[in-house]
Amino acid sequence: MRDTDIAPENLRYNEPPDADIPLLAETLIAAGQLQPLTVRPGRGKKEQPHMALDGRRRILAFRHLLDQGRIDEDFPVDIVIETDLKRQAAAVLLTNTAVPVHVADVIAAIGRMLKGKLGVPVIAKALGYAELDVKRLAALSALPQVALEALKMGRLNLRQAKLLARLPDKAEQADLARMALDGHGFQDWRVTEKLDEGRVTVRDPRCALIGPERYAAAGGRTETDLFGEMAPVLLDPAILTEVWTTRAGEIAKAFEAEGLTVHVTAGPQPDLPDDLETLGYVYGGMLPDAAMALYQDGRNAFNAATETVCTLLAETTEAAAVDASIDAMIRARLVMDQAGWQGRVATTLVLSPSARAGIEVQCYTPVELEIEGQVEDDAEVVPAGAPPQPAYRPPEVDAPEPETEGVNHALHAVRTDVATRGLIRALADDPGTAFTAL
Repeated sequence: MRDTDIAPENLRYNEPPDADIPLLAETLIAAGQLQPLTVRPGRGKKEQPHMALDGRRRILAFRHLLDQGRIDEDFPVDIVIETDLKRQAAAVLLTNTAVPVHVADVIAAIGRMLKGKLGVPVIAKALGYAELDVKRLAALSALPQVALEALKMGRLNLRQAKLLARLPDKAEQADLARMALDGHGFQDWRVTEKLDEGRVTVRDPRCALIGPERYAAAGGRTETDLFGEMAPVLLDPAILTEVWTTRAGEIAKAFEAEGLTVHVTAGPQPDLPDDLETLGYVYGGMLPDAAMALYQDGRNAFNAATETVCTLLAETTEAAAVDASIDAMIRARLVMDQAGWQGRVATTLVLSPSARAGIEVQCYTPVELEIEGQVEDDAEVVPAGAPPQPAYRPPEVDAPEPETEGVNHALHAVRTDVATRGLIRALADDPGTAFTAL
């Protein structure tokens, strides 16, 4: 420290210390000197051996610590000596001669500042960072040292370091970082799968209908990602299911009052009677032309009603605004399916969560039974939607019984045995063919 001074050509040579110099001094003590001073050799007897062209505030901070007695004149200072006159001029006017600070060094420095009892606002002001950015970097400072080494060497990028910081197991963090540092790569998918395992996020289909406000009002807790890169996690999935079931049950009451059996489920499909069936997908040609036209009109109306619900849910989840649209969507689904059944009436509804429309609707109708005695002897009844019969039918005649007297399989058995032995020999001679045959 005693051999270092501020060069007179520094643009702010005569300016007094600003009010933030004590704060900078605290960060230098807590985190160390991250960036070396750019100096030139001293000239003459009046100058110190090293005159700082860039780094005036850091020298003032060191002097502040010297005045407080926290360091002495033998305190080491990191410097970069410029002997070229052109580079000395550039160091005064520009900052491009400074050595860039790697983000891993900043992370480690923030960790040391936190251990030095400096608060996040103080660190943010000293480094010129936003407080949220300091909190995020502070979370990364808890990573094992091997992870910071891999980050500094380029074996990990910042996104991968954030993934690593989300893992709760420190030993697993160190193992994955060691693999990356040794050149084996970083398994992003492995960490992502482990983080997603068992998690319920705001992208869950149940959230589309109830919204975060109704979930929070019921006592549900939410955990947001510190780095702002992953969806918030819902910590109380049981409350989410209960709130969704109650909300969907309110919508189902109108259809239960009309005599329909309604099952509301946020989990596995309910056990339904075996004599119920759903419509499934209707292909072209499965229905007569008139019935197909009715079905297509119903499908278009259902799709339009679904889009209306999606638009409303994107704006609000209030029951007063959404219930009428969801009711219209369910009724449009009933009309569409009953048109596909050609007059058969739906008796059962199953309501389940949907990420788009809040509620997924499935309609069921009793299986149509075949009545015996309807088919007459000489008449053939073609079911609705069956493919048309071909115009030409080949004549049907009774084939004569083959004569098998005196015929056996002796010759066939011999030929089979010879062929089998030949095949075995051929496969033994050519293993490649044997593998192909297998």
